[in-house]
Amino acid sequence: MKGSPENLSRREFLKATVAGGIFLAEFLISGPARAALEKLFGSQEYRNEDLESLLRRMERMVYDDVNEVMWVYVERGNKQYAINVLKEATDRSAQGIDLTPLYEDQAVSKAYLLHTHPAALFLADPSFPREKAEKILREKRSDYSRILSPGDILECVADKMRLLDLDIRRESKHFLVEPSGIWSYDVDLSHPSTQEMLSGGDGDSRAEMVRSNGLLAMVLQVELEEWQKKLSEGEGMTTATLEEFITWAKETYGIILEYRRTVSSL
Repeated sequence: MKGSPENLSRREFLKATVAGGIFLAEFLISGPARAALEKLFGSQEYRNEDLESLLRRMERMVYDDVNEVMWVYVERGNKQYAINVLKEATDRSAQGIDLTPLYEDQAVSKAYLLHTHPAALFLADPSFPREKAEKILREKRSDYSRILSPGDILECVADKMRLLDLDIRRESKHFLVEPSGIWSYDVDLSHPSTQEMLSGGDGDSRAEMVRSNGLLAMVLQVELEEWQKKLSEGEGMTTATLEEFITWAKETYGIILEYRRTVSSL
């Protein structure tokens, strides 16, 4: 169940919309929030799927899709859902739909945002050897990572701020699935850098202030480009450089990173 009204027949679109309504009926949210989500989810794909199954699918998407894909994983009671929340994507960036209305349901215990950095990014990177990029796409395996972007980090912090502002206590985490493996990342809001992230931004909420902090985004861009270069040297990311990167993220910005390599055949 996926696509948009432009790509679906009217019958298929109506069936998708009805299914989306049944899916949302399980959530305890206000009328306006439900109307907003029904409009958004009417033609979005969703599945009853556990986290590991979703991550496994996204590992394949890294090689099968040229652009980023974006999903949200939700646990509510004893049920698990995976929802395609991609709004639009290019070969350089992706934008998800606004999930704020879904946050109203206090029965949601977990809400994880997951996205990919496709292997095709290696081909678009002029500093990365073409023959290595082609080998990665051909063999569907990589020792070279495509790490977090500035937007990934700011969105993680903003998401955490949004939950705090809404006074919602639930487990929130972000995942990046990329050619070499899977990153999970969270933020420590007690870290000194958190307050600095609020300065320089604009908006009516702390989440908007973080998300719109252009100066911090530029600083992060420079720093992460240096790390990307370092992790792409030689034969790829080593245990030592991985540990250095994880330590830098935690000490400098309070970003808590965990990583696991893709080890099985896709």
